[in-house]
Amino acid sequence: MLLDRLRKENEALEKENAQLKKQSANFVIRINVLEQELDNKQADWAEREKNRAVQSEQLKKQIDSHIQEIDRCIEWLQNE
Repeated sequence: MLLDRLRKENEALEKENAQLKKQSANFVIRINVLEQELDNKQADWAEREKNRAVQSEQLKKQIDSHIQEIDRCIEWLQNE
């Protein structure tokens, strides 16, 4: 009786252990997928930030050029 009960308990624990191992493996796979997605998003974000910096610098240069042109026009108008 005790032996039968212990065997059933052992069998139940082995099934539970197998399920937990499977669940753990699934979690590891999911974590790996999420880490890869995170790496991809971080790389995309870094690329966008780099592009923004380049665009910002180009815009600054355009604005400076327009300001110089405006200054030349004002100077020209004052000399007329």
